[in-house]
Amino acid sequence: MNGTDDFIGRLEEYLDDFDGATPLPDHVRDAVHAELDGTRQVRPSAGPRRLLTMLSNTSSRARWGLAAAAIVVAVVVGGAFLTNRSQQGVIGAPGTPAPTATPQPTPTPPALGDATRTVPCAVGGGNDCLKPGTYTLDAGDWPATVSFDVPEGWFDYHPNGDVDGVLVDSDAPDGSGWGIQFMKIGEVSRDPCRSAAGTFAPAEVDTPLELAAAMATWPGFETTTPAPIAIDGAAGVLVDLTSTLTDADCPRGFTLWKAADGNPGDEYPTGGEDGKEHPGRFRIVEIGGELLVVLTTDFPGPSRFELGQGIAQDPTRHAADQVEMQAIVDSIHLGIPQN
Repeated sequence: MNGTDDFIGRLEEYLDDFDGATPLPDHVRDAVHAELDGTRQVRPSAGPRRLLTMLSNTSSRARWGLAAAAIVVAVVVGGAFLTNRSQQGVIGAPGTPAPTATPQPTPTPPALGDATRTVPCAVGGGNDCLKPGTYTLDAGDWPATVSFDVPEGWFDYHPNGDVDGVLVDSDAPDGSGWGIQFMKIGEVSRDPCRSAAGTFAPAEVDTPLELAAAMATWPGFETTTPAPIAIDGAAGVLVDLTSTLTDADCPRGFTLWKAADGNPGDEYPTGGEDGKEHPGRFRIVEIGGELLVVLTTDFPGPSRFELGQGIAQDPTRHAADQVEMQAIVDSIHLGIPQN
């Protein structure tokens, strides 16, 4: 092998060491062969400096060929240097996991029983209203953690452990009796006005459709056709319950059902001394084999409770409140336990 071939061979061996077999292009080899035999020899220098010296003593064609080779050598050497540095602990080295943010748990909203209240409510109905915000049902044996948004002018309502909710402010002395209640279901009456009629067997009312069907059999009450709904992914039905029964027809103390803790749930808000319809809207959903009922007084007139306090009939008294109550329902979030 002559000197020119020896140089080219060494250059190719140098490239082989860093990036596998990398033969020089034919036109580069030809240019180097043509020019190197007549080129003035220079004292050997180390590495890339030797290439630069040779470039200064060759023709234009040879310079282009050697310049290309020099660029290849520089890129390969530079890549090898960076690779070697990265293996010594440089940030971003292969195998070093990128830092990730630690997920923070979402704080649980305060329970209604621990809520911040403003005193008094704006209308002054004798109740302390809640500070607007997101709240959960009070601690209890609920099938899920139930949270929802409460606007200004509403106060919390806790008649017993298995009934919880919020009612709107009112100028009635003892409050409005108009709002939203959450309840669990225990024993279901066959006739809310006659306890002697007994109750349904649990297996007969353990799904939303079965409970709606039982409600449709109650004497003196009417129900709408169950409409399929979902509350935050929990499937169920919506039923409106109405009645023109008065207190004389269906004495207070008789119940639609007993809550899971045994406390009675009466026929309120339906019926009343005026004999007018006061419909209750029941959203019944199933969560982990248990029923959760959301009852709303979804009508624009005064509640039966307000009428009993001397509030005059006004067909639009709660029309604006209906909009807010729907917003509360739409905001319900169910933190369903994962098995």
